[in-house]
Amino acid sequence: MATPDHPVIKEVSQGLHCAAGDALLRGQPVDATRREADVTIATGVSRERNPERAVHVHEISMHTATSARLYDLLGGGCQAYAVDRNLAARALAVAPWLSWSAHTAREYAHTAVSRILDDTDIRQFLDLGCGLPAADGRPLVELVRKTARPDPGRSPRYRYVSVDHDPMVIAHVKCEIVETSGDDAMLLDITSTTALLDALQMFDRMRPVAVLLHQVLEWIPDDNAVASLLTAIRTWLPAGSALSIVHATADTQPDQTAQLVGTLADAGLGFRPRSRVQIAGLFGDFTHIAPGLSETHSWHSGPPTAARNCSSGYAGLAFKPADGPDDTVAAPRAGQAGRRSVQRPASAACGRPDVGVAYWSTRQP
Repeated sequence: MATPDHPVIKEVSQGLHCAAGDALLRGQPVDATRREADVTIATGVSRERNPERAVHVHEISMHTATSARLYDLLGGGCQAYAVDRNLAARALAVAPWLSWSAHTAREYAHTAVSRILDDTDIRQFLDLGCGLPAADGRPLVELVRKTARPDPGRSPRYRYVSVDHDPMVIAHVKCEIVETSGDDAMLLDITSTTALLDALQMFDRMRPVAVLLHQVLEWIPDDNAVASLLTAIRTWLPAGSALSIVHATADTQPDQTAQLVGTLADAGLGFRPRSRVQIAGLFGDFTHIAPGLSETHSWHSGPPTAARNCSSGYAGLAFKPADGPDDTVAAPRAGQAGRRSVQRPASAACGRPDVGVAYWSTRQP
């Protein structure tokens, strides 16, 4: 029997899925038996309509919560099973800001990718721990596609690679996100740095790459594994590349966060919030742009949608400095398109003195 989370069930049962997610947020019960039956029928109908989109889905236990489905649900998504909904209810009981935090992190992701596209010529993106496609229908890759739209008959001028260790996530991404030869999705444990670096040969290392690590590192409790991963990534990235990180912290809500860690542990999920100092260390000697490594909501231009003490994470966007004289990129003259130099204040630079960031120009003819 097909699993309820087959990636193409939205054609028939999207309303049912979203009704389940909305019911959880309203504290109402969900008829799981009816949901599974309707989804099973929907899956068969979808396969008959679009056999070319049929994706083999590994058997996934409906009795074990996953971080991907939990995060999707907290962000307004509709792919959760009963076990995920029950865990979300317990998590929200001890950390009521979780849903706001998920939405805030998503908004930051759009802000970061937009700034990379607007202020640089980077058109290669690596989304590590990509998670399920966003419930808001605004995939990050769509921003890249619009900016790097190719001429008719030409290959895409971008590359966007999504990586996750969850086979259900990759099945969804391949069905809903991968559309052109510029898109790809890989099933891979990112803590296996050797396997990850081998897989990244698809990127052009003569051009910079933007690496996105958004709300994924906290799900890797091993500090040494995280440090090794980031060291390998920073070393591998060409000069001028971008590193964007969103990471949970206990700095602002230590008691509630400690209860959250325990709740998730009881469900078999390791969760490791880290301090600002620890997160800053993940960037190495990369140069931050304003507002620097800050509480995630600080990156939004609009008014906050929740009190400041609801913040539960930090976000930062930084660039790899030039390796030597040959890698130096001059700032453009006034009015020049393409490259630009961005200054950041010392207060936003994690304690480093004022510096300018010269973005690497990769504009294609």
